[in-house]
Amino acid sequence: PGGPGGPGGMGALAATVGTGTTTITATYMGLTASTQLTVTSATVVSISVSHADASYVVGATSAYQAVAIFSDGTSQQVTPQCTWTSSDPKVAAIQTGMGGPGGPGGPGGGAGQLTAIGARTATITCTYQGLSGSTPATVTAAVLTDVVVTPGAFTGAIGSGVGFVASAIFSDGTSTDITQAATWVSDQPGVVAV
Repeated sequence: PGGPGGPGGMGALAATVGTGTTTITATYMGLTASTQLTVTSATVVSISVSHADASYVVGATSAYQAVAIFSDGTSQQVTPQCTWTSSDPKVAAIQTGMGGPGGPGGPGGGAGQLTAIGARTATITCTYQGLSGSTPATVTAAVLTDVVVTPGAFTGAIGSGVGFVASAIFSDGTSTDITQAATWVSDQPGVVAV
Protein backbone atom coordinates (compact mmCIF):
# COMPACT_ATOMS: atom_id res chain seq x y z
CA PRO A 1 0.00 0.00 0.00
CA GLY A 2 1.08 3.52 -0.70
CA GLY A 3 2.02 6.00 1.99
CA PRO A 4 0.45 9.35 2.82
CA GLY A 5 0.58 12.31 0.50
CA GLY A 6 3.83 14.25 0.43
CA PRO A 7 4.60 17.60 2.04
CA GLY A 8 3.77 19.57 -1.10
CA GLY A 9 0.10 18.53 -0.95
CA MET A 10 -1.64 21.25 1.02
CA GLY A 11 -5.31 20.26 1.48
CA ALA A 12 -6.65 23.44 3.06
CA LEU A 13 -4.47 26.52 3.50
CA ALA A 14 -5.51 29.07 6.13
CA ALA A 15 -4.48 32.64 5.30
CA THR A 16 -3.72 34.72 8.39
CA VAL A 17 -5.09 38.26 8.19
CA GLY A 18 -5.04 39.50 11.80
CA THR A 19 -3.87 38.64 15.32
CA GLY A 20 -5.93 36.47 17.64
CA THR A 21 -7.12 32.87 18.07
CA THR A 22 -9.72 31.11 15.96
CA THR A 23 -11.16 27.61 15.72
CA ILE A 24 -10.84 25.83 12.38
CA THR A 25 -13.46 23.12 11.77
CA ALA A 26 -13.66 20.40 9.11
CA THR A 27 -17.00 18.68 8.48
CA TYR A 28 -17.46 15.47 6.53
CA MET A 29 -20.54 13.24 6.30
CA GLY A 30 -22.04 14.74 9.44
CA LEU A 31 -18.90 14.45 11.56
CA THR A 32 -16.66 17.33 12.55
CA ALA A 33 -13.14 17.85 13.84
CA SER A 34 -11.66 21.10 15.09
CA THR A 35 -8.32 22.67 15.84
CA GLN A 36 -7.19 26.07 17.06
CA LEU A 37 -5.05 28.54 15.14
CA THR A 38 -3.34 31.42 16.95
CA VAL A 39 -1.93 34.34 14.98
CA THR A 40 0.66 36.55 16.67
CA SER A 41 2.30 39.81 15.66
CA ALA A 42 5.69 38.11 15.27
CA THR A 43 7.58 38.80 12.04
CA VAL A 44 9.87 36.62 9.94
CA VAL A 45 13.55 37.25 10.73
CA SER A 46 15.25 34.49 8.73
CA ILE A 47 14.67 31.55 6.38
CA SER A 48 16.39 28.17 6.82
CA VAL A 49 16.65 25.85 3.81
CA SER A 50 17.50 22.16 4.21
CA HIS A 51 17.71 19.01 2.10
CA ALA A 52 18.66 15.38 2.58
CA ASP A 53 21.57 14.96 0.19
CA ALA A 54 24.93 16.72 -0.08
CA SER A 55 25.29 16.03 -3.80
CA TYR A 56 23.35 14.55 -6.70
CA VAL A 57 23.96 12.68 -9.92
CA VAL A 58 22.36 13.87 -13.13
CA GLY A 59 18.68 12.92 -13.16
CA ALA A 60 18.33 12.64 -9.38
CA THR A 61 15.53 14.41 -7.52
CA SER A 62 15.34 15.70 -3.96
CA ALA A 63 12.80 17.48 -1.77
CA TYR A 64 13.99 20.78 -0.31
CA GLN A 65 12.37 22.18 2.84
CA ALA A 66 12.13 25.77 4.08
CA VAL A 67 11.43 26.95 7.62
CA ALA A 68 10.66 30.54 8.57
CA ILE A 69 12.10 31.72 11.90
CA PHE A 70 10.02 34.39 13.64
CA SER A 71 10.95 37.24 15.98
CA ASP A 72 9.31 35.49 18.95
CA GLY A 73 11.53 32.40 18.49
CA THR A 74 8.87 30.23 16.88
CA SER A 75 9.24 28.60 13.47
CA GLN A 76 6.96 27.48 10.67
CA GLN A 77 7.37 25.20 7.67
CA VAL A 78 6.86 27.38 4.57
CA THR A 79 8.03 25.11 1.74
CA PRO A 80 4.83 25.46 -0.36
CA GLN A 81 4.62 29.25 0.17
CA CYS A 82 8.21 29.96 -0.92
CA THR A 83 9.30 31.29 -4.24
CA TRP A 84 12.01 28.77 -5.13
CA THR A 85 14.82 29.68 -7.54
CA SER A 86 18.02 28.13 -8.84
CA SER A 87 21.06 30.25 -9.64
CA ASP A 88 21.73 27.98 -12.64
CA PRO A 89 18.72 26.08 -14.05
CA LYS A 90 21.11 24.17 -16.36
CA VAL A 91 22.61 22.58 -13.23
CA ALA A 92 19.54 22.15 -11.03
CA ALA A 93 15.89 23.03 -11.55
CA ILE A 94 13.50 23.49 -8.64
CA GLN A 95 9.72 23.71 -8.62
CA THR A 96 8.02 26.68 -7.01
CA GLY A 97 4.46 27.57 -6.07
CA MET A 98 1.76 25.69 -4.24
CA GLY A 99 1.79 21.92 -4.64
CA GLY A 100 -1.28 19.94 -5.54
CA PRO A 101 -3.08 17.69 -3.05
CA GLY A 102 -1.31 14.53 -1.99
CA GLY A 103 -3.76 11.67 -2.47
CA PRO A 104 -3.64 8.35 -0.56
CA GLY A 105 -0.50 6.54 -1.58
CA GLY A 106 0.58 9.39 -3.87
CA PRO A 107 3.02 12.25 -3.52
CA GLY A 108 1.98 15.75 -2.75
CA GLY A 109 2.63 18.69 -5.02
CA GLY A 110 6.09 19.61 -6.15
CA ALA A 111 7.02 22.84 -4.37
CA GLY A 112 10.70 22.57 -3.41
CA GLN A 113 11.32 19.54 -5.62
CA LEU A 114 14.81 19.68 -7.16
CA THR A 115 15.91 17.91 -10.33
CA ALA A 116 19.64 17.57 -11.04
CA ILE A 117 20.38 18.41 -14.69
CA GLY A 118 24.09 19.09 -15.25
CA ALA A 119 27.36 18.63 -13.38
CA ARG A 120 28.38 21.72 -11.37
CA THR A 121 27.07 23.62 -8.33
CA ALA A 122 24.00 25.86 -8.17
CA THR A 123 22.55 27.87 -5.31
CA ILE A 124 18.96 27.01 -4.35
CA THR A 125 17.05 29.88 -2.76
CA CYS A 126 13.69 30.17 -1.01
CA THR A 127 12.20 33.66 -0.77
CA TYR A 128 9.34 34.22 1.67
CA GLN A 129 7.90 37.55 2.84
CA GLY A 130 10.87 39.42 1.40
CA LEU A 131 13.54 37.29 3.13
CA SER A 132 15.66 34.58 1.53
CA GLY A 133 17.52 31.47 2.60
CA SER A 134 19.92 29.57 0.36
CA THR A 135 21.92 26.36 0.17
CA PRO A 136 24.20 24.88 -2.49
CA ALA A 137 23.20 21.96 -4.70
CA THR A 138 26.16 20.08 -6.18
CA VAL A 139 25.56 17.84 -9.19
CA THR A 140 28.34 15.37 -10.04
CA ALA A 141 29.15 13.42 -13.19
CA ALA A 142 29.05 10.12 -11.27
CA VAL A 143 27.03 7.25 -12.71
CA LEU A 144 24.91 4.62 -10.98
CA THR A 145 26.84 1.39 -10.37
CA ASP A 146 24.70 -0.58 -7.92
CA VAL A 147 21.47 -0.68 -5.90
CA VAL A 148 21.48 -2.19 -2.41
CA VAL A 149 18.42 -3.24 -0.37
CA THR A 150 18.57 -3.61 3.41
CA PRO A 151 17.90 -5.70 5.38
CA GLY A 152 19.25 -8.41 3.09
CA ALA A 153 16.89 -11.09 4.43
CA PHE A 154 13.99 -11.18 6.87
CA THR A 155 11.89 -13.92 8.45
CA GLY A 156 8.61 -13.06 10.14
CA ALA A 157 5.19 -14.42 11.05
CA ILE A 158 2.01 -13.65 9.11
CA GLY A 159 0.87 -10.14 10.00
CA SER A 160 4.33 -8.87 10.78
CA GLY A 161 5.97 -6.14 8.75
CA VAL A 162 9.42 -4.94 7.88
CA GLY A 163 10.72 -1.69 6.45
CA PHE A 164 13.12 -2.07 3.55
CA VAL A 165 15.54 0.66 2.46
CA ALA A 166 17.00 0.96 -1.04
CA SER A 167 20.27 2.81 -1.63
CA ALA A 168 21.87 3.81 -4.92
CA ILE A 169 25.68 3.44 -5.12
CA PHE A 170 27.56 5.69 -7.54
CA SER A 171 30.92 5.54 -9.31
CA ASP A 172 32.43 8.23 -7.06
CA GLY A 173 31.75 6.15 -3.95
CA THR A 174 28.76 8.16 -2.76
CA SER A 175 25.33 6.74 -2.04
CA THR A 176 21.82 8.07 -1.64
CA ASP A 177 18.52 6.78 -0.24
CA ILE A 178 16.18 5.89 -3.13
CA THR A 179 13.53 4.10 -1.06
CA GLN A 180 10.76 6.45 -2.19
CA ALA A 181 11.94 6.71 -5.80
CA ALA A 182 12.38 2.95 -6.34
CA THR A 183 9.68 0.69 -7.77
CA TRP A 184 9.03 -2.13 -5.31
CA VAL A 185 7.66 -5.53 -6.41
CA SER A 186 7.10 -8.85 -4.60
CA ASP A 187 7.53 -11.94 -6.81
CA GLN A 188 5.07 -13.74 -4.51
CA PRO A 189 2.27 -11.23 -3.79
CA GLY A 190 0.23 -14.01 -2.19
CA VAL A 191 2.96 -14.31 0.44
CA VAL A 192 4.14 -10.72 0.85
CA ALA A 193 2.54 -7.49 -0.39
CA VAL A 194 4.77 -4.47 -0.90
